[in-house]
Amino acid sequence: MEDVVRRGEPVETRELLVLATLAWLPVLFVAVQQTRRLQRDMVEVAEQREQRHGQFLDVSSEWIWSIDSVRRFTSSNRVVEAMTGYTVDEVLGVDALAFIHPDYQEETERAAYAALGASQGWFRWLLHWVHRDGHVLLLESTATPSLNGEGAVVGYRGAARDVTDEVARREAAVEQQQAAQERLGAVRTVLDHPDKLSIVFQPIVAADGLAVAGVEALARFTAPPVRGPDVWFAEAHTLGLGRELELLAIRLALDHAPDLPAGCYLSLNASPATLLDPALAVTLRQGVLGADRLVVELTEHAQVADYDQLAFALAPLRELGLRLAIDDAGAGYASLRHILQLRPDLVKLDRQLIDGLDRDPVRRSLVAAMVAFSREIGAELVAEGVERAEELETLRGIGVRYAQGYLLGRPAALVRGAAAPVPAQL
Repeated sequence: MEDVVRRGEPVETRELLVLATLAWLPVLFVAVQQTRRLQRDMVEVAEQREQRHGQFLDVSSEWIWSIDSVRRFTSSNRVVEAMTGYTVDEVLGVDALAFIHPDYQEETERAAYAALGASQGWFRWLLHWVHRDGHVLLLESTATPSLNGEGAVVGYRGAARDVTDEVARREAAVEQQQAAQERLGAVRTVLDHPDKLSIVFQPIVAADGLAVAGVEALARFTAPPVRGPDVWFAEAHTLGLGRELELLAIRLALDHAPDLPAGCYLSLNASPATLLDPALAVTLRQGVLGADRLVVELTEHAQVADYDQLAFALAPLRELGLRLAIDDAGAGYASLRHILQLRPDLVKLDRQLIDGLDRDPVRRSLVAAMVAFSREIGAELVAEGVERAEELETLRGIGVRYAQGYLLGRPAALVRGAAAPVPAQL
């Protein structure tokens, strides 16, 4: 009996193994089916991805490309031609580094090796790409690594866009900001160091006897950069410091009041913004000259937003004797509006009307009309920019009473007790 049991044991074991194997067969079958289904899904997803990528290549506005592990292009959309001048066929199989400007090839190659060694891509690299016609493009490139089954980098897939104009605009904006800071610093230097601003005076004389009637204060800047006073004041206004700079020039001019020739008036230039500033009235009252010996010149180029407001601001000073002059009359429509709205005491004719007056009947007629007009409104007429004796003689004949220009005296520092220089031959 025992022999029979021992002989039966192997039979039962084999049966159990067979039964166990049969029991697992459905599970194995399902697993195999799932694996096959998963493989089919992966293939389908990959095919769909490639299809979508291909469609993206066709519609993207960026240059879509791929390269292998040695930087050779393996795919590209057609944007490459519009962007770089090279066709797809011309870039495929070519080392990308060959298109980089020689000055940047070494730097680009080091960066590419570093990315490859770290199994990483890159984000918004700026590449100096040589266009087919020879000019340099700035391409912004972003890429992700392509990995094989073992996780090793076998290439890169990425996109690039032309940012040449964008970079140029950014750089221009930075340069403009730097230039503005430099201009601001220059104006601040003058405001903090008034010795960088000096005042010279040009005589205004009676056209008949050449007696000095007044002097115009003119600013001269010794601080760098070297440029004309008009540019200094224009930039100061752009920077919001125009009134401060004008008021400084006015204070410095008033400091020279004791040096004025006896009986002469002092003419000061001011923009509408400065005329509206209460600090101007304070500054003028603090000077040693009475208001009746002061003239404020408003330039033709200055824009007046509200004439009523400006007239209201000037009224108290004009009641004390301050006179208003319109500068550069005849240079444009603005001066005529200034005259009509503000009723000045003096009208200064622009140099453009005076140059060649003796040889040009049209200019003579226009100046003669201005003489009659100024008499009608009760204003004195001053001819600016007189440089030739013939011009002065013609002005006398037309009836212009006052003149100013290099012929009659160049801008110069005042010497206390001395009259402004007038050429002896006149």
